[in-house]
Amino acid sequence: MKSADAIKWTLLLTLCLTANLSLAQNNPETEDPERWQQNYLLTLKDAYLLDAGRARVSLEAGYWENMQLREYEAGTNKSIDRDQYLGVAALELGLTQGLQFDVALPFGYAKHSTGTDRSEKGDAGDIRTGLTLQLAEQDHASWLPTLSFRGGGIISLSNAQRGFDKGACGWEAELLASKAFDDFFWHGNLSYRHLSNTREYGQSGKADEQLWKAGLGLVYSPKMGYEVMVEASYGNEREDNALQKEYRESCYITPGFNINLSPTMQLGAGIPIGVAKANYDWALVAKLQIKL
Repeated sequence: MKSADAIKWTLLLTLCLTANLSLAQNNPETEDPERWQQNYLLTLKDAYLLDAGRARVSLEAGYWENMQLREYEAGTNKSIDRDQYLGVAALELGLTQGLQFDVALPFGYAKHSTGTDRSEKGDAGDIRTGLTLQLAEQDHASWLPTLSFRGGGIISLSNAQRGFDKGACGWEAELLASKAFDDFFWHGNLSYRHLSNTREYGQSGKADEQLWKAGLGLVYSPKMGYEVMVEASYGNEREDNALQKEYRESCYITPGFNINLSPTMQLGAGIPIGVAKANYDWALVAKLQIKL
């Protein structure tokens, strides 16, 4: 399924979103204080935190298709075609007002093809954990957004030779911004991640990786419980191995939607579409979150 099919999926999703919006606008309800605490994105993160003692669990599932990479191995470049089924189980917990803990475990199953070499392997990923501190709270009377800073660690758990994740330890830092105005929200992300001694599938040697990533999202919510959105992200990755330095860029545009299944349960779905040469052509992602 290439770009033309991805466009068809996007048009179909747009029709579904239009129907949801019509339903939302035809059924007004009393405003809820949490109306301005939209906190559920597909590929980005919001700056809003949970209240002390509150928890949220989420489960993400996705299919990422046809990633073409150029990996440097044994003095030559190899093209790797990878289709991946990816899941993430996560827990967020409000520790005190303005301080939140999170932990996530990715897991996946990948199909690799490097010329005549084909394999299908799956594994658990590397554990991500972190603390998020709220720096400022949005002011509806001014431009001031909610600002938060997250610092996190990555704990090696996966076996990179099984074809999933990096199998390396590291750290990451993220600056998050969110702002509500009328029926809209915007979200901004800026992050940096460093991993040491990574070994991806198809590589014989280890390398250090640095990744800068920026993202911007716009959400339209005509009624609490209904949201349509578009997210854009850009990543620049540098990989240093014993032989050379490699640079990769990735860029995605993700249309999507969220809908409340109950006061404590929310379902979202979207279609990330790759617009750079070295990323997945397209993907289909879905997330379910439950507030406790």
